[in-house]
Amino acid sequence: MNKSIRSLIGESAYAVLERCDTPEKVQSYIDTQITYDPYREDRSVLQVIEDGFGECYNGALFGVACLLVAGYKASIIELYARGGDEEHILAVYKQGKYYGCVAQSKYLGLKTRQPIYSSIRDLAVSYMEYYFGYDGRYSL
Repeated sequence: MNKSIRSLIGESAYAVLERCDTPEKVQSYIDTQITYDPYREDRSVLQVIEDGFGECYNGALFGVACLLVAGYKASIIELYARGGDEEHILAVYKQGKYYGCVAQSKYLGLKTRQPIYSSIRDLAVSYMEYYFGYDGRYSL
């Protein structure tokens, strides 16, 4: 699989994925090299690496690509909100028997989670307190 990723994005971009070989390095790259931009949706990992802009979906794609190259079991999940609140997308990985994630967001509370959750549901619920509408009710 890594050969196909390498051929799709090129050597220099693949080198970025290889350097981000732990969840901490992935989150650090997202935090320092990818500027949050809500108008940059549905872009490839290569585009994100090249121009350094992206929103949560782009950060999740980047995160999953890095984690897969590093040998982690990783996937994307989407958290839906009600009442017109924005959804959020995470790059979830499994370390041992626990789940964690990396993420891009304009809010610190919607970023990474350490691999301490015994289920993806528990991981998703950890985002609940950050999702509330103008009426003060939880929207996640």
